Amino acid sequence: MKYTESILIDSLIMTEHTKNNKLAFIILNYFGVDHTKKCIDSILPNNDIYIFIVDNSNSQTEREKLNQLYSTNSAISLMFPNCNIGFAKGVNLALRQAVDKGYEKFVVLNNDAVLIEGAVKKFKNAINLQPETLISPLIQWNDKIVSDVFYHKYLALLSYSKQQEKLFWMRYLTGCCLLFDSKLITNKNLFDESFFMYGEDIALSNYVIKSGHKIDVLDEKLVIHAGSLSAKKTSLFYEYHVNRGHVLLVRSLANNLAEKVIMHLLRFLVLTTKGIYRSIKYRTTSPLLASLLIWFPLKIYPKRTHND
Repeated sequence: MKYTESILIDSLIMTEHTKNNKLAFIILNYFGVDHTKKCIDSILPNNDIYIFIVDNSNSQTEREKLNQLYSTNSAISLMFPNCNIGFAKGVNLALRQAVDKGYEKFVVLNNDAVLIEGAVKKFKNAINLQPETLISPLIQWNDKIVSDVFYHKYLALLSYSKQQEKLFWMRYLTGCCLLFDSKLITNKNLFDESFFMYGEDIALSNYVIKSGHKIDVLDEKLVIHAGSLSAKKTSLFYEYHVNRGHVLLVRSLANNLAEKVIMHLLRFLVLTTKGIYRSIKYRTTSPLLASLLIWFPLKIYPKRTHND
């Protein structure tokens, strides 16, 4: 073998080894460049990382801002779908590109979250120690520390209290920050793309557990999330997709036809009641209208345009 060929092969091996040791971060932007920049600024001081950004804004202004900030950064890839493809499809889009590039360790991170110093090293150690486990750190969410969350499979209710770990309540990890190895990926996908946003993290945790793997929470606060635990958004877009997620979860969580029927009936009662309550409380018809529309697979988008 010629010396130059040997050097080239060694270089390729080292490149793949370097990628295998890097964390690939996946971040979605939606009209939030300022948040996204803060998030990325908390990651970039680390060397062993690569960042994939999917911009769901379909906005020339957002595209220009992101290109100005990151188009020349060798540690960042930018993706611009021609429409808002949602959270699940956006993550999977970036994940497929990351896998094709040879990355094996991943972090899905909300763009309105920032890392605490030292988080990247601890993320990597956690994945190396538990390569077949879906992992989340403790997250500071406003004035609360969030670890795992609990979901009532019949009543479609959420609880942040560990006391709820009992009959009909299932434990799941919030999609704000998820760590995982390529061993958990099926066909280069992570999330069920039937979810547009909300509910895909519950379905994922359920799938991981049913597949014989584990979910786990690191006992250390490593992420600060700027989002709200009780967002009072009442647009039709928000109300529809939050509650549509509950309907889609029946397919993931039900074990038989009888259970599907019971879960759908209870969801109709609970979600319609919730829609009436929120419509009265916030003096808008959107929550009630959404509770009636969630039984149909509609394309409901926020009132923004590509010219924003």
